[in-house]
Amino acid sequence: MNIDPSTRGLLTVLFRQKGKILLVFLLIMTGITGYLIKAHPMYESTGSILVKFGREAMPDLSDKNTRPEELAQNDRRETIESYMDILRSHDLVQEVVNEFTPDKIYPDITNRVKNTDSPVEATIRDIIKGDLTVKAAQQSNVIEVTFANTDPKLAAAFVSRLIEVFIARQTEVYNNPQIKILKEQMESAGNKLSESQNRLQDFKSKIGVSSIDEELSRLIQQKGEAETITFQALGDAQTKLTELKAKEAELLSTYQPDSLPVQQIRQSIAAAQRIIAERKSDMRPSGDIISDSSDENGKPKKGILGAHMADVNNRIEELEKQRKQYNDLDRTVKIDEDNYKNYVKHYEDARISETLNDKKVTRLSIVDKPIEQVKPARPKKAIIVGAGFLIALILSLGTGLIAETFDERFSSPEQIFPVLNVQLLASFSKKG
Repeated sequence: MNIDPSTRGLLTVLFRQKGKILLVFLLIMTGITGYLIKAHPMYESTGSILVKFGREAMPDLSDKNTRPEELAQNDRRETIESYMDILRSHDLVQEVVNEFTPDKIYPDITNRVKNTDSPVEATIRDIIKGDLTVKAAQQSNVIEVTFANTDPKLAAAFVSRLIEVFIARQTEVYNNPQIKILKEQMESAGNKLSESQNRLQDFKSKIGVSSIDEELSRLIQQKGEAETITFQALGDAQTKLTELKAKEAELLSTYQPDSLPVQQIRQSIAAAQRIIAERKSDMRPSGDIISDSSDENGKPKKGILGAHMADVNNRIEELEKQRKQYNDLDRTVKIDEDNYKNYVKHYEDARISETLNDKKVTRLSIVDKPIEQVKPARPKKAIIVGAGFLIALILSLGTGLIAETFDERFSSPEQIFPVLNVQLLASFSKKG
């Protein structure tokens, strides 16, 4: 039957189906009450471990004035998550379970598993998957270890012993850093670095440079500066020659060609032309003979700048040929240097860890010891009752609405016409 969505229609449904609604509500609340009566109270005990990094974890115990390298935030988080995984590990929990015995932790575990499983393994599985919680905030160095059990004393003792076993296990892990092997590897890497550095130094001495890149940059700069100076000098000489020729033309308009002023200016012009010829000869390649320029003995001059440029170019070409071998030797030195630094760091870390372990110093500290709780943590009765009441109310009302849709009886006069297509003339109330 269709349900009238009005308030009156809903109230009608509520009264017609009140039996079913009440039944479903009582069944759900009875189930919740039974669960609360049957459920064993669980007491939680929590202990906290502080993980120290950098200078906090490793004081400077070396002879050198160095400080431990600070870890990045991602490395810190990775270390903390690794510690959390160890605290939840099978072997660590098994060691504590064997000390307390499965029947003491879960009194019914032996009867529950009988011959289907080992009580120890079943206990470990229940602890890791359910009752043991290990967590740490995203930006915190504190790890919280929580264990829930029906016995508050056992819960506190279990957490305390688990933390003790974990710290002892960490000490054992760092107690054998193989100092001797690391020292031998460090010395071998140092010898290899010295050999590669000597080979590179010998090669530098052979080609006469301390750095090919710096030498090439210097030669290119020198080449550019020489060309600039020579072109500048040639330009100045040509400008001077132009000025002198203009002055000669001016004098010829006034003086005779064989007059003294004209002869003097022509001597200056000849000197300027010789300077230009010398500048041009400097710019010729070293093998070219300059026909219009000669030395003090009357022999033709060769290009000075051209010879210098040829020497520079030959030097550049020679260095370029040696670049591959130089780069290979330099790359080998850098690789050997990185390997040596890596071995030195591992050796120093191992030596410091050994010293810290000898002095019973650890990077882990207990900041909050587990205590015996008075009030149970589970089940949370108030929350369960409140949530159960809402669920029971919703399900019972839903049951009433569903039952009403399958009920073929008319609950109001207005429902007659849509079904029978008959006009309603009158309605009579039922009298008791």
